[in-house]
Amino acid sequence: MDPPNYTAHFIFQSVYSSIGIVLYLMQLWFILSNSGKVYGTTYYYLRAVDIIVNLITIANGFIMMKLTRIAGHEGLLVSFYDMIDATFACRVFIMLSYLLAYYQYIIVFIISVNRVVVLFQWKSSGNPFQISMFLFGLSSISVPIVLTWEHLNVPGYVTFNKLTQRWDFIGEVTLKDSFMFLIYFMTVFSVLSLIINSVLLKFICCAAQFNKKKQVEIHLIVFTFIEAFVQCAGVAISFARVFDGDQHLADYAFYLPYVSDALSMHQAILLFCFSVNLRRQILGAILCRKKNFVIEPAHYQANRARFLKVSVFFFAFCLF
Repeated sequence: MDPPNYTAHFIFQSVYSSIGIVLYLMQLWFILSNSGKVYGTTYYYLRAVDIIVNLITIANGFIMMKLTRIAGHEGLLVSFYDMIDATFACRVFIMLSYLLAYYQYIIVFIISVNRVVVLFQWKSSGNPFQISMFLFGLSSISVPIVLTWEHLNVPGYVTFNKLTQRWDFIGEVTLKDSFMFLIYFMTVFSVLSLIINSVLLKFICCAAQFNKKKQVEIHLIVFTFIEAFVQCAGVAISFARVFDGDQHLADYAFYLPYVSDALSMHQAILLFCFSVNLRRQILGAILCRKKNFVIEPAHYQANRARFLKVSVFFFAFCLF
C-alpha cells in the first residue's frame, strides 16, 4: 500500500486549524476586552482559560504531530528536530502533551459544576466555600503537574520512524506508564461532566422556575454536553491506543492529529454558535457592522476581581 499524501493532509489541517485559531483569538480578545460589561460572569472567564489551554494544545500538536509528518528524512525541518533531540525542550513538549490533556478534561468538569452552582443559586460567598474552591483550584493546577513532572526528569528523544514515515517524540516513560493515571482521570471526569449536563438539561427543561432564562441556560448546557461527549470519544480512542499495542501504530499515527484537533478546536465552533454576543461581535468585526450586545447579568465586577486574582496566582505558580 502506498503511503498517504501527508502534504495534502497537512495543507487541509492547516486551513481548518487557521480558521479555528482565528476564531479562538477573536473570542479571547472580545471576552477579555469586554469583561467589565458584557462577559462579566464566571462562565466566560472559564471559557477564556479553556481557550488559552486549547491554543497551547494546538501549538504543541502542530510541532509534535503535524510538522513531523512532512519533515521527511532529509529537509529543512530535519535540522529543527535534530536541534531539539535529547534536549530539555524535547522533554517539555512531551510533558505538555499529557499535562494539557489533564487541563482540558478538568476545565470542562469545572464549567459543568459552575452551571450547577448558578442554576441552583448556591451561596458562593463565605469562608468555607471560598476555601474549598481555592483548594480545588489549586489541586486542579498542581496535581496534573506532579503527575507529569516525571517527563522532565528523564531523557526525551526525537527519532525518525520508518514505519510511519514521521518523526516521533519518545521519552523513557512508556505510553502505558504515561497513561497510568491519565486514562482513568479522563474517563472519570468526562463521564461526570456528561452525567451532570444530562441531568441539568433534563431538569431545566422540566422546571418552571427557569422559564425566564431557560433558553440561555439550555444553550450553555448543550454546549458543555457536546464537549463532554467529544471527550468521551477521545477517551475511547486513548484506551484503544494504549492497550492495542503496536498492531495499528501506523493507523494511530495517521488519525491522531485529527483526533487532537477535534478535541481542541470544536469549542471554537460551538462558542461561535451558542454565544449570541460573541457571534455578533465576530461577524461585526469581519463585516464591519455595528455590534448590538445582550448585557450579561450583574455582579461582573466581583467576578472580574476574582478572575484577575486567580490569573495572577496561576501565572505566579507556573513561573515558580
